[in-house]
Amino acid sequence: MAAIALASSGCGSANSNRAFSSAETHSPSTSWTMWEETGLATYYASSLAGRRTASGERYDPSQLTAAHRRLPFGTLVEVRRRDGKRSVVVRINDRGPFSGPNRVIDLSRRAAEALGIVGAGKAMVEIHPYGAPGRNLPPRY
Repeated sequence: MAAIALASSGCGSANSNRAFSSAETHSPSTSWTMWEETGLATYYASSLAGRRTASGERYDPSQLTAAHRRLPFGTLVEVRRRDGKRSVVVRINDRGPFSGPNRVIDLSRRAAEALGIVGAGKAMVEIHPYGAPGRNLPPRY
């Protein structure tokens, strides 16, 4: 059911290339290491596999990637479940999520599996910086 609901958002959506105002982007006056975000994580529908993301690469459900509204492409973030059970490092390569209250990140299928949220389709998470774009690579599992 979550896969069907997510099929209309994320990869290749009409909104994936929309422009953002400076008020919606990360403020240079705020230290990147101090940034964090809390909200709902969901994951991409399998039917989106192979479609182009906003960054231009193709969505691959087996990679540790995610969509975020504002973070630069290539940014690595750690996504931690609020219940403290699991975390995963993902690379931002798409824009979204654009629907649903409190949704802050859309994860690839592999990232959702690593967090253990595939069955529920969503989980409350905290997003923390992992490294600057292009500096660190997420671990390969």
